[in-house]
Amino acid sequence: MTGHEASRVTVIIPVWGRYTGVVGAAVGSARAGSVAVRVIVVDNANAPALTELDGAEIVRSEVRLSRGASRNVGLAEVQTEYVVFLDADDVLLPGGLDHLVAGLDRHPSAGAFVGRIVEGSGAVHRLPRSLCPLLARVPRLLAWTNAIWPVMSIQGCAVMRTAAVRAAGGYPDASSGEDWALATALAFGGPVAFTAKPVLRYWLHGDSPGVRGPTARVLSRSARVVRRGLAARGARRPAMALLAAVQTIVILGLRPPARLTRRSVAALTAEHRRG
Repeated sequence: MTGHEASRVTVIIPVWGRYTGVVGAAVGSARAGSVAVRVIVVDNANAPALTELDGAEIVRSEVRLSRGASRNVGLAEVQTEYVVFLDADDVLLPGGLDHLVAGLDRHPSAGAFVGRIVEGSGAVHRLPRSLCPLLARVPRLLAWTNAIWPVMSIQGCAVMRTAAVRAAGGYPDASSGEDWALATALAFGGPVAFTAKPVLRYWLHGDSPGVRGPTARVLSRSARVVRRGLAARGARRPAMALLAAVQTIVILGLRPPARLTRRSVAALTAEHRRG
């Protein structure tokens, strides 16, 4: 039996630019558990090319690809039943991958098993939302909710069935909304299960989307990626027109006052603590 055949899960990590300096920690975190894992690092046309990385195989693209397309390069190499897509600057927490794999084993009908994320400060990240386990009791409710607004995450904090990811079409060729689109397609494809256990540490950088949040323009572009993905899988035009209208209402109408309210509450809380 080869090492590939013995592995239970494949971890895909695209890398380019400054991320080549930190990817080693991501690889190490994927290999730290007891589950047999194959790690594939996708060299996304980095200069100079990555030639060797301890604990990982390297697959290279000679041209720079979008984030979604670079992950699909790794997906094409997967031979295991389960797959995880990890960003190069994030790390799986100790025991995180073991917990995810065991969780998906316990949910044979689920296409994905999703854990919580903690930020570098130790705070719990907003995704996946705490209401996801409740929504997941009605799979279509979770799917439509996530289509309107992202409430679940799959980057690094989820182990997915490779067959389910491929049936969903993999990632769209995009660098904005690609994870939102795949998460939505997975939710429409079947049940998704959740755990409250933190499994991933997400490092916020100056250019991370989580620092200030995406702009309305970026969100609108990402929402179109979600709709295109659903349309490609047979969603009817009237349903997509309705989805577009609701997404626009949320992005342009409901999101601004919600953000203002959160900032006001945070400011009042900080003032109260100082007092």
